[in-house]
Amino acid sequence: ALRGGSVVPKLASMLDLATKETPKKWDVMELLFGALSNFAMDGVAGIPLDLVVVPAMRFSDKEVEPEAPDAVIEVAFRLLCNVMSDGKVDQEWSENGYSYRSSAQVPTTVCFT
Repeated sequence: ALRGGSVVPKLASMLDLATKETPKKWDVMELLFGALSNFAMDGVAGIPLDLVVVPAMRFSDKEVEPEAPDAVIEVAFRLLCNVMSDGKVDQEWSENGYSYRSSAQVPTTVCFT
């Protein structure tokens, strides 16, 4: 069962709203991406993917969101990778320096090849 129960959908809704705000509250977005990424370590069941995958893709790419701070890009990328791995630690990703529990810059090829 997913840790966080009813908290996870609320966090996802908060992330959805935060990504639409102008100006962006980058510190709030970083916290939300990070919390959801940690919950994704237990698997994606219970995580409203429709609310988290598109923002994670958008804010993990500096070319799409050039004003996003590096910390937000890193934690959004971590959420995306944790969702893709469904909470399972991938040996190849680990060997390439990817950290599941903390933000880490990893070449895109680690998650997308």
